[in-house]
Amino acid sequence: MGFHKRHIDNEQAVRLFNDGGTENIRRWYLGKVDALITETGLASSVYTILTNSEFNKVQQDAKIAKLLQKHIGVDHIIK
Repeated sequence: MGFHKRHIDNEQAVRLFNDGGTENIRRWYLGKVDALITETGLASSVYTILTNSEFNKVQQDAKIAKLLQKHIGVDHIIK
């Protein structure tokens, strides 16, 4: 059996969101993978939010959207 690792950079996190919103981000970050390697900044902050048990799904979605707005600007967000 192989070891499946996934690299996510900041711009990929933006593309994931634009292509399918927070559900797409959630699937890619939390999908079947043995190790997740994230770029410092947006990508790692999104992972921290998704794995923080203090937030429910609605709170996670709001926090992720806010991070993306800060990273790229409100005008560029599609979903």
